[in-house]
Formats: sequence, C-alpha cells, structure tokens
Amino acid sequence: MLLFNVGCLNIDAATQDGSFNFLPMLLLPQASDYEMQWVIRISVVVVGLAGTGLTFLDSSVLVFWLVGVDMSYTIMFPQLVCVLFFKISNGYGVCVGYILGFVLRVLSGEPLLGLPPAIRFPGCRLDKEGKLTQFFPFRTTIMLMSLASIVLFSWLASIIFSKGLLSDKWDLFDIKRKEAQTALPSDVKLSDSREEGPAAIQLLNTTSC
Repeated sequence: MLLFNVGCLNIDAATQDGSFNFLPMLLLPQASDYEMQWVIRISVVVVGLAGTGLTFLDSSVLVFWLVGVDMSYTIMFPQLVCVLFFKISNGYGVCVGYILGFVLRVLSGEPLLGLPPAIRFPGCRLDKEGKLTQFFPFRTTIMLMSLASIVLFSWLASIIFSKGLLSDKWDLFDIKRKEAQTALPSDVKLSDSREEGPAAIQLLNTTSC
C-alpha cells in the first residue's frame, strides 16, 4: 500500500507538471489560470481513480510502475529534450512524436504485461521460458525515433505555414504567429543598434578636441 501511495503521488506530480508545461505552451496557449486549475483537478481525479483501479488487478503495482517508467523514457523524455534544446519544436511535431513513440512501444511487446511483440527488432528470440523477447535496445531506439520525428515534423510544419503552403486557418497551434513574435525582439534590437551607430559617431565628432 505504501508503494501504491508513493506511486500515485509521483503520477499526480507528473500529471500536474505536464499540465503546467505542455498544455499552455503547445495545446492551449490561450488557457487562463482558472482553466488550468480545472485541468489539474480533473487530471488528478482521473489518475487517482486509475491508480485505485490498478489495486484490484492481479498484477503487481510494481509492474505498472515499471511500465510507467518505460513509457516515460520512450515517449515523454524526447518531448522534454525538444522543449529544452530545440526551439523549432511545436505542437505538430510533439503530437506526431507522441503517437509514433506510443505505437512503436506497444507493438514492441511487453513481457511484464504478457504482450507479445508485433515488431521484431534484430536479436528478437525465445528466452529460457519460451517467450518471445526483444534483446535489442529497442527502448532507446524508439526514444531516438520519437525525438527525430518531433524535430522533423516541427520543421516541416514551420516551413509549410511560414511559406503559406497551407492557409492560416489550418494552423491549429498558431505556430506562425509565435514564430513572428519570437523573431520580433531580435529585429527590434538590430534596428536599434543600427540607429545608435551613426548617433554615437556624430557624438564623438562633436566632442573631439
């Protein structure tokens, strides 16, 4: 029971962290603080009920905790890396990376849940118990594929909407406006520096002996 309570606390914390970071930045940039509070409340209730339901299953809670850590590494970790280190990342790339990582992870199988692999990576063979097991580092492979897909599709979406290949009404995540707002401060600083240059030279000429 203690393990279950600690696991629920970790899940709730991760849910709140996800709502604070990914929801406003990618999915609902116009969400107010009041709407964010309701998102957090609903997510905590849903995750709490899901965690309570796991206690009625025959499988150990530790199994679900390990599967959760596995999914976090293969699906959530690439999103975190892109948000921190790749400014080109946007909602379109994140959605594609999430779906791709989730589908590949499910199709790769999970012995703890009795899920057979539909995708056989190199080295997939029967173990000592006669179960088909992946011996290839498929988790890291899926994580890298999800990371690459986020960057690639974010870049493609940025080009498509910035060059006007698709109408702005299809820009659900409003990335064109965000890119314009991001580029505006640098343009303003560049124009200010150009204006200050001649003024500084003129000031030096007038103050010279």
